Amino acid sequence: MTILSALKLRQKASEECQKTICECDIWATLVGDEKFPSKNYPVIHSNQYANISMTLRFDCANLGLSDLPSISPYTVILSLDSNSIQDLNRLNTDKNYGNVNSIFLNHNQIENLDSIVQSAFFDRVRIFEVKNNTISHISENLITTIFSRSNSERMVEKIAIGENEIYCDCNTFTKLKPRLVAYEHIIRDWKSVRCLSPNVTLMDLRYDQACPLDEDESDWIWWIVVGIEGGLIMLILVKLWSDRREYRRTGQLPLLSSCIPRLPCDFILEGIKDNHHNKN
Repeated sequence: MTILSALKLRQKASEECQKTICECDIWATLVGDEKFPSKNYPVIHSNQYANISMTLRFDCANLGLSDLPSISPYTVILSLDSNSIQDLNRLNTDKNYGNVNSIFLNHNQIENLDSIVQSAFFDRVRIFEVKNNTISHISENLITTIFSRSNSERMVEKIAIGENEIYCDCNTFTKLKPRLVAYEHIIRDWKSVRCLSPNVTLMDLRYDQACPLDEDESDWIWWIVVGIEGGLIMLILVKLWSDRREYRRTGQLPLLSSCIPRLPCDFILEGIKDNHHNKN
């Protein structure tokens, strides 16, 4: 990079940083030639050797923001911690967010992430943090989307969703929880996600808590159990009556009954019977 290129780079960075209330600085410079151009990033200066671009890091934490702010198209890292942001739809609609790959949204008022599940942001995401918001639902589709779009050129480094309280149901236990366990090397704080009801962490959530039987279904199952037990008792009584009738007629038990192992109670009953015959 020539001195002229460096001066143009610094001048452009200063101009871009003045367009926002956030603090910003140069994160990296990208140099590409005709064979390996700087993909996606606007060219600041060109010469006979290369096209030169840059990336910026914006720090917008603790500014009382209620919406995602206007940013430079050169932005790749954006910190928005400790604001009052609720809506993330600008990630889908604002082309200036087209190069952001790391965004920090901890300690805001985000209620759900459904609006960005199909966002192009997840095609390039490296870091996505939404800890300690008011998120009440985390879809397993979001987790699947994030990791299904990864490729050899990009690896997700960190996802943070902890310290949120979500509605936990059977889908949460059977679908979301296994996904979080599978990716816990990246979603390291998932164990601090809590359920609104029951009041336990998602990690400690049990199947019977997440998938309880409703009252009608429970009653129906108990009637089946009672019916099976009643039927077995009736079969035993009928078998006893049949064996007694056969023994009185032939003096021998049926083959099946005679093959049944003798129980301790059989010896006691035979002892009582022998004592009765001796007395007679």
